[in-house]
Amino acid sequence: NKAQAGMLNSLPLVAVVVGSLSGGVIVDWLMMTTGSRSLSRKGIAIVALTLSGSLTLASAWTSSATQFSVIIAFGALFSGIPKPAMWAATIDIGGRHTAVVMGAVNMAGCLAGVILPILLGSWFSQIRDTGGDWNLVIYLHAAFYFVGALSWLAVNPNRQV
Repeated sequence: NKAQAGMLNSLPLVAVVVGSLSGGVIVDWLMMTTGSRSLSRKGIAIVALTLSGSLTLASAWTSSATQFSVIIAFGALFSGIPKPAMWAATIDIGGRHTAVVMGAVNMAGCLAGVILPILLGSWFSQIRDTGGDWNLVIYLHAAFYFVGALSWLAVNPNRQV
């Protein structure tokens, strides 16, 4: 029914908010207890984005809308956790030039927002031909998380630009 659909649809948003708030606590706690920016920023981001990608990938094999929504919500929870790490690393790396670094980070994210609709639009006929199988979109979404996790390997929060 509509009420259940609305509730299932809201789970990922609630989860990403909880993940983002939790991520701030985790990032700060790791920094205070270990003193390691790399662990606090890179470590948490790599682990959380890998878990997010794995859960997103697993959602392709669910058999009900409820299962799908719950697994996607857990993936969203883990996608929110590294957001505070990203902001902290941006400040660490940017120093006096934090605004420029944040602008570059934001631009990279916006590029995906430009490219993704074009790519997805080219897949509509294939999705229609498969009877509405959207798994390719799920795989692409999971790939974004995995690429994001790998990208953190190049980040050095101990070096300013």
